[in-house]
Amino acid sequence: MVNEELNKRIIEKVRNKIVISNLESEENMKLNKRKQVLSLLGVMTIMLVGSFITVNAATNGELVDKAKDTIKVVFIKEDGKEEEIKGNTYKDSNNHTMEKFEYENNGATYTLEVDKDNLDGSNITIEENIKDDEANITIKNNKW
Repeated sequence: MVNEELNKRIIEKVRNKIVISNLESEENMKLNKRKQVLSLLGVMTIMLVGSFITVNAATNGELVDKAKDTIKVVFIKEDGKEEEIKGNTYKDSNNHTMEKFEYENNGATYTLEVDKDNLDGSNITIEENIKDDEANITIKNNKW
């Protein structure tokens, strides 16, 4: 009888250890799976950001410029040097986003105002080259 009780206790303790061991290994597998998913997402994010930076660097910043600039105004001086003019953004009375470019040279003031909402809505870009006696405006429709 003592032998039977001892056997039952031993079997019960062994079963408990097996159950505990199985639960621990299951929990470890869940944690490892979470770590794998998080590390995969991290690597994918790093690769996407890295590829964006690489492509942007390979195109001399053209990718970022296309994403943010739809208007480019360049003033060409008498000696042939080009100077890009930065505009000021403001909202007009109709709540449209306007971009205003101003440049002074030899007592003359050059002003250009563009409704940026219409450009963005139509997917159009403008490039203007200004000399003292002429202005060349290039309008591109990016849908074609």
